[in-house]
Amino acid sequence: MSPLLLASVGLLLTVVTVGRCLLLRASLFERQVNVAMVWQTVGIALFTLAVAAGAPDTAARLYLACGFMTYARLHGFGVLLHLGNEIAARRRQPTYDALGVLGSVILVGGAPPLDRAFAIDTMTILWNLSLVPLAVTVIRVAWACIHELRGAPKRPLERLAYSGVLLLAGYWAVFSVAALIRMVTGGALRMAGPLWTGLSFAALVILTLLIAIPLVIAVLARAGLDRPGRAIRTLRPLWRDLTTAVPEVVLADPEHTVLEPELRLYRMTVEIRDALTKLRREHLLAPSLDRAAELDQLLRLARTWPGLSPAEPAVRQ
Repeated sequence: MSPLLLASVGLLLTVVTVGRCLLLRASLFERQVNVAMVWQTVGIALFTLAVAAGAPDTAARLYLACGFMTYARLHGFGVLLHLGNEIAARRRQPTYDALGVLGSVILVGGAPPLDRAFAIDTMTILWNLSLVPLAVTVIRVAWACIHELRGAPKRPLERLAYSGVLLLAGYWAVFSVAALIRMVTGGALRMAGPLWTGLSFAALVILTLLIAIPLVIAVLARAGLDRPGRAIRTLRPLWRDLTTAVPEVVLADPEHTVLEPELRLYRMTVEIRDALTKLRREHLLAPSLDRAAELDQLLRLARTWPGLSPAEPAVRQ
């Protein structure tokens, strides 16, 4: 693999990983993915540096060692999906991390003397053994993606992300299970060949792009460019006019909490409706229990809002 391609993959991983660590770290799900991506990014960086230094064997060992740590976090992510219990998953994670550290230490420091003493290929053995938790993890992830796709309606980007991860999980499941079958049936243990290596790097790039989708959504939300953000900008002049006249309708902000755009938009619609009621202008909105229909009404009203006359606040009750 060319150094330019490795550097490009490493740059993509770095940008997505840093962005996710800054913007997406509220839940344990997000933190598990972030830590796994950090280890994968470190592995790519060490691999690139070692190859540039003319040490391909060391490059493979370092990359695989970081891969063990990545697998440890991904397995914890799969356990979290399976259990649905953050406390139990958090309690088990140190065990997975310790196994990852043990495999990494043996691979980097203990493999050469073990290879000489017992005439074995420690790296190949460890890599094949690591496919066991990987197979369990990708099956759990695939099942979770199927469950999400069959559940509540999703936005197009979310459906794309779940569908893509499902396809990649299927690929990794086939690859892992095939290697495990070969191992338990007495077949020769071997590392992934050039074809599987190339496919795995392609899958890594695709997975990184899919993992970047929530980051893109978060960036758009921060910039106010998503659908709720655009609706908030449209409603703001109407909201400002009404809440200036009826300030008591403004709900108190929760302390130390940044409201998500969807919640801010919902609060804004509630405050606008309450203000119109107090100003005896509720006839401007048709009664509706459908939030989407109510939002459409408010957006139409905001675009044609004539403003309040100076005497308007005097009719409050």
